[in-house]
Amino acid sequence: MAEIISHLLDQPLANLVASGGLVFLFIAAVGKISGKIEPDTVGRIICGVFGLVLLGCGLVFHVSLDSQSPPTTPSSSIQWKDTRQTPPDNSQGRSGIAP
Repeated sequence: MAEIISHLLDQPLANLVASGGLVFLFIAAVGKISGKIEPDTVGRIICGVFGLVLLGCGLVFHVSLDSQSPPTTPSSSIQWKDTRQTPPDNSQGRSGIAP
């Protein structure tokens, strides 16, 4: 269990915030979770709003962090050769339709 928690905490902040938003949206949609979490109607509405806010913030964090990072290029030096065949030259005036 400790390994799972340490792995979850190693994630970027944007992923944690968006995941928390999804959890709150799940609680708002389901409501009762095996007797341990039992929000009333107001609690479910608050969970839904809080979940939407967290999910939106996580997406904004993710997009802003992606725009700040430099673009990456593939480190491979493989040169790809175009092996597609070109259509035959039809410069002799024939249209291919029989008279």
